[in-house]
Amino acid sequence: MAMTREELEQLLTEMDLKFEVRGPAQLALVFRTQSYRHPDGEPYLLLILELEEEGQYLRLFAPSAFVARGAYVDTFLRACAIVEWETKLIQFEYDDEDGEVRPMIEFPLEDGKVTRLQLERCIRSLCALLETFYVPLRKALDEGKVDLPRGDQRGIPASPPAFLAELLIAALLADGKKPDDPDLLMLRKMVEELRRKGEAVPQPLPAPPEAL
Repeated sequence: MAMTREELEQLLTEMDLKFEVRGPAQLALVFRTQSYRHPDGEPYLLLILELEEEGQYLRLFAPSAFVARGAYVDTFLRACAIVEWETKLIQFEYDDEDGEVRPMIEFPLEDGKVTRLQLERCIRSLCALLETFYVPLRKALDEGKVDLPRGDQRGIPASPPAFLAELLIAALLADGKKPDDPDLLMLRKMVEELRRKGEAVPQPLPAPPEAL
């Protein structure tokens, strides 16, 4: 097995993210949101992290992020295609039987393993995309109007300040800095302060709702 569920659990623990085990190769995370609303109307986002092909393939997706029904489904799907064009990593899956729409990121691991930084970028990107595009996507679905942010949204905040600080910490450690180095301690304090302020990143709930 290229990667195991337990290894994913360790990465999430290092990222201070709470999760729920959903099966031998599946983990669930829930984030409180500001703009995005789950189809039940509540401000949270459920994400599923899943290994397939005996750990050689990784998928991160938001199940039932939207339920596409009504007169403007085709307009909504066109808006989803535009979002894919304007951004990185994200794609949308659509089940035409029940209307489920899943934003997702997937890629082959083969004989490798996903790193903490790769996984963090995927999670942040998916959260940021739904926060950024939820309102215009709902407008496309409810009113049949496509009015999406363009151009400068191509770089959705997948790497907010806290994430960039963590990248610098990783680089300094790789360069030989000790974990107790004053510069590293200062950067870690900065990360903690940014996260406390909730800067542009949805905050994790204690645990996924039991009903999901």
